[in-house]
Amino acid sequence: MTPNIGNREGFGIGLQWPLAAHQLRRTTNVNMFASNMVSDQSLQWLMKHVSQKMTLYYGRNFTNLRLNSDAETSVIVESYKAIYRQIASVVEDSFENVRPHSKQMIPIKVVNLVEAGEEKQLTKLIAKGDIGCRRTLAGFCMKAGVCEYGGIESMAQCAGADGGGICTDAIFKRENGPALRRLKAAHEKKIESLTSESPRFNALKKEIYAIEVYLSVVNG
Repeated sequence: MTPNIGNREGFGIGLQWPLAAHQLRRTTNVNMFASNMVSDQSLQWLMKHVSQKMTLYYGRNFTNLRLNSDAETSVIVESYKAIYRQIASVVEDSFENVRPHSKQMIPIKVVNLVEAGEEKQLTKLIAKGDIGCRRTLAGFCMKAGVCEYGGIESMAQCAGADGGGICTDAIFKRENGPALRRLKAAHEKKIESLTSESPRFNALKKEIYAIEVYLSVVNG
């Protein structure tokens, strides 16, 4: 959407995206407002705005700057292509993308399409929701459709920290190891200041366990 963004300082392939907390907060506000699933009153409470006018100021920004149909189509098509590239990566690089169990996660038909370079056919399957591949903290989630646990801010369910075993749709990406080690260290430091009875303590213990499972798998 911004072709020359790579010319700006701080932006580039492989660099951390410089997203400020307020940008994330504002985007969340706009998306919830546009969904028509969250009431203005609830949104005001979530955003902790003193006046509802503040909430509507952000929310209505979406309606004032609504994407035209061509731009919207381009964004959707690119999202499908991104999923295709992720699926191709999982199929073609089994060393980097570790399967923590013996389940045949990707149908043979899809594997054959990837190997044949049939991007258009795969994109159609992705658009229909027949196959999927989403990034997670651990690597990828191969579940078609929505996962109720997310896997973006937590990997407890992905790695079986709930006691149910590693999720059969999970792929562990070796590249994520260094970041997860740092996250584990941050969690361990945080729980030192928490009581063992607090919900946050128990949640972080599960995250630490999940990261340990991940490290055991990718290093095993």
